[in-house]
Amino acid sequence: MEGVNVGAGFCDPCRPDAFPVNLSNVQCFGLTSITVGGAAASSDACRAACCGGGSGGSGGCTVWQWCGGVAGDACVGPACWVGEGTDLAACSATAAHAKGWVSQGSEAPPCT
Repeated sequence: MEGVNVGAGFCDPCRPDAFPVNLSNVQCFGLTSITVGGAAASSDACRAACCGGGSGGSGGCTVWQWCGGVAGDACVGPACWVGEGTDLAACSATAAHAKGWVSQGSEAPPCT
């Protein structure tokens, strides 16, 4: 993964601490489905799509969610969803299909 220049420094948007908030088994809303480049193939691929600017914006992705399948009161995948500027407080563990999501988020884009 290539990094980006930020101010006078260099930032890796996929560094291990880029998404410090664990949002697994939580459903966030207002995200964009990513289906290109194999983003739904694995949680790692979905995370890479987010930190690589896969949300279609300026690389300001703050949340990624991946579901590998599951059924019965859980997410149905495979699916990868990402979002920019997502309010993490709006994510819900009690949403109808929250169980099964593998997800991480950050209050701000990793490289700002």
